[in-house]
Amino acid sequence: MPPDVLHGVIRQKTPTAKAVKELLMFPLNMSPLQTTVARYLKRYLGEVDMCKLQLFLRFCTGSNLIEEIEVEFIETSEFQRRPQSHTCSSILKLPLCYHNYPELRSDFNSILISSVWVMDII
Repeated sequence: MPPDVLHGVIRQKTPTAKAVKELLMFPLNMSPLQTTVARYLKRYLGEVDMCKLQLFLRFCTGSNLIEEIEVEFIETSEFQRRPQSHTCSSILKLPLCYHNYPELRSDFNSILISSVWVMDII
């Protein structure tokens, strides 16, 4: 593959907030609560820097490059509230118990800056 073509492919796969938001696949018929949580997620992605955006992608897909992310909503208690992901199938599971945007932002920031979920290939 010629270098200019390779650079073009890499540019297409380099994340931007807009590109990542467009690749989120939400359920077709969402309840008002699901719509609110989806709005919080999109707002979060629009506000984070490139480093956190790449960490978000790695959390959801196992890669820093953009690809579609299926979003599912789950019922949890306040105590168990945290986003979950399945990187093999690029699924993000979001709790429905977020009462406001700062709660979602705080949970994602805590997850993304922790080193607990970091996946390194040896």
